[in-house]
Amino acid sequence: MHAPQRYVEWINAHLGFNPRSQKNSDALSDFIVDDLCAASFAIEHLVRSDELVPLKNASVSTSVTVRNVDLVFYEKHLLPKLSVRVSVEHKTLMTAHGKARKNRYGDVIAYCNHMHNHRRDCVVGASVVINTSALYENPDTFARGLERPSFKMEKVVKDTVKVFRGHTFERIRR
Repeated sequence: MHAPQRYVEWINAHLGFNPRSQKNSDALSDFIVDDLCAASFAIEHLVRSDELVPLKNASVSTSVTVRNVDLVFYEKHLLPKLSVRVSVEHKTLMTAHGKARKNRYGDVIAYCNHMHNHRRDCVVGASVVINTSALYENPDTFARGLERPSFKMEKVVKDTVKVFRGHTFERIRR
């Protein structure tokens, strides 16, 4: 899987970008599509034959609501109804780990529930990007030049990873 390294390279080539931007999400989605096709001959074949179509920033409906999802693979033969077989939502934790990690965890659970309400057999995944650099500066105008109190980034990252490691996926499988 090359997506993680390619994404780090993309971030480093686009310093100052806003991690919540569509451009950011699209880049990560492209890297994930490449990895999924490289890892699975079946997925590569279905994508190449246009049976399974990757779509970025897709509006996915349930009987209750519509949710925007970063990356979906839908079955073309079922159009005009969008029927998603595989989906991936991207979440980032760049500066405010402590406050944001529980919110992003909740976002992932809500997204998974939405996708399984869309289609029970949908394969649902999420990418969670966690900044590990204490030097990263929040690109929002209110935060430029903001000095953060001293903290131990290694501990913050470990605590953040604990929120998402295994526990999320155990809960989704039930």
